[in-house]
Amino acid sequence: MVAKEQEKSTISRYRLSDNYLRFYLKYIQPHYEQIEAGKIRKLPPGWHSIMGFQFENLVVSNGDILQQLLGIPPDEVTFAAPYLQSAQIRRKGCQIDYLIQTRFNCLYLCEVKFSQGKIGMEVIREVEDKMRALQLRSAFQSAPY
Repeated sequence: MVAKEQEKSTISRYRLSDNYLRFYLKYIQPHYEQIEAGKIRKLPPGWHSIMGFQFENLVVSNGDILQQLLGIPPDEVTFAAPYLQSAQIRRKGCQIDYLIQTRFNCLYLCEVKFSQGKIGMEVIREVEDKMRALQLRSAFQSAPY
């Protein structure tokens, strides 16, 4: 009997908090010699995705400002961070860019988007799908932002 090879997960358990260091290690260092030699003349493929990820990290690292803009007093916040619910047999998985939980059992689901153009209405449906997938205790209320 041959054992199945385990698939490697693309989900990270840790996240570098320094945006510049994360960007350097992922996008600059692998191409450093080409950059120094002046061989890179245009932006790499997927540049908008790269910028979107950096923007999301910028928002997450400034969560206190986001909470202030949403009118959530700091003393009411019990949890504020990106959230990942892994898929199980009886529940769907979902990834929330920034989840805020208050001591009043209110959840704020924040979806962070970066775009050079208008962001479409599909984002609302995406957040509603995440709200439905999220396993909540009955005491919780949720609001999309």
